[in-house]
Amino acid sequence: MINFLPRVRFNDVISRQLWRWFACHFGISLPPSNSLDVFWDIYVRKTFSQQLHNLWICAGHSTIVVIWKARNKFIFYGRPLSFHHLCMSINFAIVHGGKFIPGYSQGFDTRIISSMGIRPISQLSAVIIGVEFANQLGWHCLWLESDNSNVIFALQSSDFDPPWPLRMQWSICLDCIQKMTFYSSHIHREENFVANNFANMGLSSPTLTWHDSPSPAALAALFSDYVGLPRYRFSN
Repeated sequence: MINFLPRVRFNDVISRQLWRWFACHFGISLPPSNSLDVFWDIYVRKTFSQQLHNLWICAGHSTIVVIWKARNKFIFYGRPLSFHHLCMSINFAIVHGGKFIPGYSQGFDTRIISSMGIRPISQLSAVIIGVEFANQLGWHCLWLESDNSNVIFALQSSDFDPPWPLRMQWSICLDCIQKMTFYSSHIHREENFVANNFANMGLSSPTLTWHDSPSPAALAALFSDYVGLPRYRFSN
């Protein structure tokens, strides 16, 4: 596979156009190269937000596989390369695989993800479950904070189109929200320590758990937020 890729990737017109079209989706350009190692080294060094970078890597793999399969079909079955069909295959992989990509995005990167038709599915599921619980408990006022700007966009947009697996649940969720005094706001990821505590607890829990009051593990972070203590994140 690797031996075939350099010729497929850059030495024919369709492949050159395909990589140019692909890079434009992410608002960048890719320099030509006849070496797969050199090309991929440049490719992975492109700087994006975490979620968009994960999508960039995934989409790059998908593009390579699509080109490789098209080349094999041409060699073994005589099927001509179709730029339109290749673009459709890559776009399908980006849209349907992108909603499962982990991480977060911010600023212009968020708009790039939205422009590709990608909608967050795990974050939306969490919102839907939370609103359903609030409705069952008879709450009439709800303030939802999220460090994912895509989720806030979905809640505040009148024309948001959710992923098809969540369309029915999303419609029910919106119906519940309309019956509440509801407010949604964005919180920077660096400040969202309480949510991070609950997320870490969720990783170790095999089932959905509802807390009527803050758990001991989250109390320290909740108190720090309440009194306005500064928080810091460190990364290598």
